[in-house]
Amino acid sequence: MHAPLAPQEAVDQLRERLEQLPPKESYLYLDGPSGAGKTQLLREFADTTPGAVLVDTAGCTAEQTADRVMRAIGVSYDNDQRSLFSLYIRARKQGLSHVVILTNTQWAGITRHTDEPQNVAIGGIVTEFGFDSKRVGVKFIIEVDTEVHELRTRSRPIVLAPDHGTIRWSPGSLSSRERAALNALALSEHHHVRFDEWQALCSVLDADFDEAELRTIAAESPLVTVDSSAHRPIGFTHERDARTLRSDISAEAYRAFQHAITDRLFA
Repeated sequence: MHAPLAPQEAVDQLRERLEQLPPKESYLYLDGPSGAGKTQLLREFADTTPGAVLVDTAGCTAEQTADRVMRAIGVSYDNDQRSLFSLYIRARKQGLSHVVILTNTQWAGITRHTDEPQNVAIGGIVTEFGFDSKRVGVKFIIEVDTEVHELRTRSRPIVLAPDHGTIRWSPGSLSSRERAALNALALSEHHHVRFDEWQALCSVLDADFDEAELRTIAAESPLVTVDSSAHRPIGFTHERDARTLRSDISAEAYRAFQHAITDRLFA
């Protein structure tokens, strides 16, 4: 791990290394702890970089990421031309010049136990396009968080220093009812759930909530967001908060929860 950099130093490094990228290794990685400001830095970088497009990969599979990238760089294709190689060929014919910025790869996938962060960050379209950028005209900057999802990046990452001004919270700061509800939400394998699913998860922890109470918790807690237009509307505002809660649950309690879920599914 290389010495962490302040935001402006990280931006300077990104620009310098973009100019020096060899055609066969056209990807950069920005690493750093949750809350350091990686995503915001990359958004601002995209806004000030000609030809840059930003794709948020949170909750996406590698295939969905490829689809979003192709749309962002303006390459159209038919549904029967979805192989990565066919996408590469179509992109190559268009004489592109883009920097594709992939954010939140550490939160890729729809479940919390998944290989999608690795598939998105070091496989998929990054591999297909990044090994011959001179011909396809696409370079990648990829946000990772190796503390959240351990992986070996394909090149030496630029590391952003922690934001020491960030106010941290602990599970112990929550009321007992709020903590029970949020523990259940954090133990869901899906990042987002319905209210009835949240109730069921709570009941597995022997914590009974009616929907009105859960709606109140969701409305009042800054840790939770509700997207009323989504099929599964409830999730954590920042996935790192779910990770904080999960890490505070003992291994014995986690195993008991998993066994109880299995028993209910069989029932």
